[in-house]
Amino acid sequence: MNRLKIYTAVILALSAAFSLAACKKDVPDTATTTAEQVSTTQSNGYVYNDAVFTMEPVTEYVHVAPPVPTRHKIEKTEKAETAEAVTSSAESTSEKKQSDKVEEIANGINILSKTSPVLRGNNASIVITGTPDASYTIEFYETETKKAAYSGLESVKADHSGIASWSFTIEEGCETGERKVIIREKNTDKFIQTSITVA
Repeated sequence: MNRLKIYTAVILALSAAFSLAACKKDVPDTATTTAEQVSTTQSNGYVYNDAVFTMEPVTEYVHVAPPVPTRHKIEKTEKAETAEAVTSSAESTSEKKQSDKVEEIANGINILSKTSPVLRGNNASIVITGTPDASYTIEFYETETKKAAYSGLESVKADHSGIASWSFTIEEGCETGERKVIIREKNTDKFIQTSITVA
């Protein structure tokens, strides 16, 4: 009885061995890859009871995550440029206003009175106080560079109190705005610079 069991076990073992040798698993040699997959191939073999068993290549699919988008820092340069442009514009406007304004200078001569503003075609007058009995000249500029040759702009002599005055008509050719006036004491370095606004 024991021999029968042994024979039966041997027969079953041999049958199993031959069955394994006869079996072969078909697996595709290649695999289609997509943009998100990468294929890797592995192969292996072993020997059992003098029978060689070979594992066919198996394709393993590894999922590749898409790249993480990066957020670029956007610098707001437009506003900065706009702010700089506004500042530059304000500075140029300020400089222009300062250049249009005639600087007041008093050097030994003082203005007692002057007509300002004055319309073109009307009379203007200036009264100063300076050195008694000294002679004074006056320059009235129709433009920034052109001195007027109006009647009444001749040199005058101050009285015993040092007072001198001029009266003249602003002609139609005179430019509007602040017009420069310079009064000088002859034979000295005394002078005064002022302006009359012409409308």
